[in-house]
Amino acid sequence: MEYLHRIDPEEMEKIKQLENRAKKLHLPSQGLATFSIELFDKKGNLKALYGDRSRSWVRNKYNLLVNQMLGVGGSTSPWDFYGEGGLMNKVYSGGLVNLYYLTSYSSTTPFCSPAGTTTYGIQIGTSGAAESIEDYLLGSMIAHGTNAGEMEYGDTTKATTWEAGVSKFKCSLIRHCVNNSGGSIGVNELGLMGYYNYTSSTRQLLQVRDVLASTVNVAHEEQIRVTYNLYSPAYP
Repeated sequence: MEYLHRIDPEEMEKIKQLENRAKKLHLPSQGLATFSIELFDKKGNLKALYGDRSRSWVRNKYNLLVNQMLGVGGSTSPWDFYGEGGLMNKVYSGGLVNLYYLTSYSSTTPFCSPAGTTTYGIQIGTSGAAESIEDYLLGSMIAHGTNAGEMEYGDTTKATTWEAGVSKFKCSLIRHCVNNSGGSIGVNELGLMGYYNYTSSTRQLLQVRDVLASTVNVAHEEQIRVTYNLYSPAYP
């Protein structure tokens, strides 16, 4: 098995030290997120592994956190816009919504998408454009299907556990994507798109977009398993 990229252990140790200091001070630290891509060959054998820490919570995610902590909605002046100093959220179509009225569309998580659905859940794409806090969709999402440049998306599943040793919750999101397009496809970006109720309709909000340091090439009849591990702040 080939290691395409690994999480930096020195960086993770610094994060651990930061979380420990915040825990002692009774300050909630920003939740950690990591991801991995496992590449399987045509026979189902693990061929390569890519792992890293997510570094790209986007503005939508920060605004959701502020809404929950402060109870302030985006429709309240002078924060009724999207961008620096604003609290409106931007959906994947480019429209704006007031996050104060958002609730998860699913009773389990806004990321649990069924097979074949790419409008929410874990998404994969081909763009290597630099990450930005203003991202609200992937640079070039890979569509679901078997035509050229497409991959077949499985469902996005979730498992949540309490890690007593570090006093935090861990949520693992997993999705399989199979390449039956007839050619090789290069994966360069990942995203987490949440699905929410908004008054009488639904909206999709990107919360994280990660650009890979190197391309994961998926040959015809190969598949990848993408895993996001989301961690809560450590409890004091």
